[in-house]
Amino acid sequence: VIKLDFCTKKPFERMEDEVEFNPFSLDPQVIGQGQVLTSTVMHAVTMARLAKILSERKTQDQLSMLDVGCGLGYSTILYADLASQILRGPFEMLGTDFHEAFIEHGLIQKEKYSVEKCNLQFMQH
Repeated sequence: VIKLDFCTKKPFERMEDEVEFNPFSLDPQVIGQGQVLTSTVMHAVTMARLAKILSERKTQDQLSMLDVGCGLGYSTILYADLASQILRGPFEMLGTDFHEAFIEHGLIQKEKYSVEKCNLQFMQH
């Protein structure tokens, strides 16, 4: 998953203002709608914890995961990709956000980054 795909100067058409975005920065980055993409360090910490939780699962029952406030869908797709590498069977991943434009962007990226074994959905709440 290429972070820059989620963080261009104008991530989606309806965004009013261009924002300077540095996908390699450790600081939170503005993504529009008054929102920020959290620090790369936080994504790494979350990914490490999620990998540990998924690896220690005792059951093979189908798993469903929810990413509330998914923004542009970057972390949602990262979490789904990580889970597809660890889990044996199919699973569900839902990213949800208040901003319709973010969900639209997530749906576009979903097509680019198909994740094996995952029923990946984005929905506005």
